[in-house]
Amino acid sequence: MKVQEVSKDLGVTYVLEGSVRKVANRVRITAQLADATTGGHLWAERCDRDLKDIFAVQDEVTKNIVSALAIKLTRNENDHLTQRHTTNLEAYEYALRGLEYYFRSTKEANVNAQKMLSKAIELDSDYSLAYSRLALTYLHEWTHGWSQDPKSMERAFDLAQKAIVMDDSLPEAHRILGDIYLYRKDLEQARKEREKAVALDPNYADALAGLGEVLIWAGNHDEGIALVKKAMLLNPYHHAWYFYILGVVYISQERYGNAIEILDRGLIRNPDFFGTHLALATLYGIIDRKKKCQTEVEKNLKISPGFSLKLLKEMIPATDQTIVNSIIDIFREAGLPD
Repeated sequence: MKVQEVSKDLGVTYVLEGSVRKVANRVRITAQLADATTGGHLWAERCDRDLKDIFAVQDEVTKNIVSALAIKLTRNENDHLTQRHTTNLEAYEYALRGLEYYFRSTKEANVNAQKMLSKAIELDSDYSLAYSRLALTYLHEWTHGWSQDPKSMERAFDLAQKAIVMDDSLPEAHRILGDIYLYRKDLEQARKEREKAVALDPNYADALAGLGEVLIWAGNHDEGIALVKKAMLLNPYHHAWYFYILGVVYISQERYGNAIEILDRGLIRNPDFFGTHLALATLYGIIDRKKKCQTEVEKNLKISPGFSLKLLKEMIPATDQTIVNSIIDIFREAGLPD
């Protein structure tokens, strides 16, 4: 694609493009920074290095981009850009693989994610980011009913806390703690943790979307929607979870057409994302389309055979028991087991 097309699609001024090629123990990185409004190049470079120098190359490329854009960074911003959570290249690669498996949102992939991230920690026991991502996988298996272990949520909480003890400036760990507090129905603590994640990294799209989600469940719909939409701009290739959040608020506002439209977009992004089918089942139950509601519940059970009314009741963040009971009634009628 031409950089002008990328600029238009993503709403950005600058585009970085390039490639990474690995042969044996050597790596070649080509990169060029373009002004997408004119198509002109601001900076270009090719690096041929030993693979063990990959972190130094990342820092070098980052600094060159900042210099080309004539950006003046604060000390915290500069530290954040050059922060390395591990110097172990093998551990770094395992952590990246673990994250990729996690985003597939299937039981099998989540198990593989846990293996990859555990291996990263085995290789570097001080790898705080790997601990926080491992916490995310245990939270994932609890919300989807993939594990019968009642301690999955506790394990997620302990791992996230450990990551923060190692590095309190880690935005991801605070976001994950926010997730856990949300499912514990502690909206105030969930908001504080996600606000801290955003404060640590204002461009962290998942933290912005998560903060929006908390505000939505707390009844602050307009501000919550605005944050989720901002997160979508920051990360155009975001997780289907973003569409789920908007779908939930549109359902609560009785904007059912908007909800179906946004949730269908979520299915295109990831047809196996559990939350999308959960929201669609709720929506179809509300508008009395029983057959479609049952179909969505069946899809939930196919993705997560261990899912039940008990787990559903635990994971609905609403503090209004009337809302919780009405959702439970919809799923009970649609055939979700106790």
